Amino acid sequence: MNDQRILPFPLSNYWPTLTPEEFRIFIAVIVAIIVVLGFFYWQRRLMRKQHSQAMVDADFTEMAKELGLSEEENAFATRMASRVKKNASDVVNAPYIFELAVHRFLESKSDSTAENESIISSIRLKCGFDKPAFGQPIFSSRSLIVSQPVSLVISAGDSEKRCACFVSRIDELTLNVEKSGEILPSTEGLKVVRLVAQQPGDAEYTFTMPLLARMGEAVLRLGHSMIFKRKQVREHVRIDTKIPVKFRFTRSEKATSRLTGGARFEAILRDISGGGTALESEEMFDSGDRIVMSFTLAGENFYGIKGEVLRVKEKESGRKKVFVHQVKYYDIENGVREKLIRLIFSKNREEVQWQRSIGN
Repeated sequence: MNDQRILPFPLSNYWPTLTPEEFRIFIAVIVAIIVVLGFFYWQRRLMRKQHSQAMVDADFTEMAKELGLSEEENAFATRMASRVKKNASDVVNAPYIFELAVHRFLESKSDSTAENESIISSIRLKCGFDKPAFGQPIFSSRSLIVSQPVSLVISAGDSEKRCACFVSRIDELTLNVEKSGEILPSTEGLKVVRLVAQQPGDAEYTFTMPLLARMGEAVLRLGHSMIFKRKQVREHVRIDTKIPVKFRFTRSEKATSRLTGGARFEAILRDISGGGTALESEEMFDSGDRIVMSFTLAGENFYGIKGEVLRVKEKESGRKKVFVHQVKYYDIENGVREKLIRLIFSKNREEVQWQRSIGN
């Protein structure tokens, strides 16, 4: 019975036969070969991983040197990266990964210390993440800035109240929103509120944020959040103005005389945005008329801004009638529009700061 020959693999009737002892040796050899090959494969992968990590570390060292990070900040960035299973170079290079790492790191109460917050704030500043570039998406409420206009949405049951506010204070853990000169609606029993903010050239963001405390009648302290809805918006922030404007007509189907002789007209821009303006004149123009405007906003000159009259509204101004024309830009260069939007947001922040300084 012990001399019985067996087939190691039933491939054919001509396969060499082995004794049970030879078969066990055969299997042991195969297993040994697999183990040796596996060991060399694992070693090769480990060497590749170490080489790749060395390259990543070298990249981070170079980036940290360019950013001016200290050794402590380098080590801290590496700790932050481990929370999101990313490389430290990704943390200091990608705004989303940075914000995610900050959020995950500070979720731990043991890590939410004043010293750690200071280091994070310093890294944020050196990486340039404290002020998002124009048109750049944001990923956290930490990307908002002091004096930025926002809308606070307070929901209680089926009712919803929206209040125009501004960001009055911000750090790595919390931000304060404030309503100038007015009392905010009751927030009793609420754990979360929504905060709506528009980013210039980008979109409208609605953050769902934890309500931490009410600081008097007009200030709320909120916890930061990365939970938001992003809505691409066509409307632009609009500010009230009283700017003289000169313009000429390039199309006027109902009054062709306006096109002759290069006639120039003057009016007042009553408000302005990145999408259009309200032009006030004693003379009534027609919907569909096209004009080319020149004006000065915040010390910057704008020439050849093309606009089309969308609608006209009559109103009383003192004892005389005037006409307000809603004008929409067309064929405007992106650089010119972005310049307008930047100036408008700057003027808007100045207005908020001024109102706050006088207690309104």
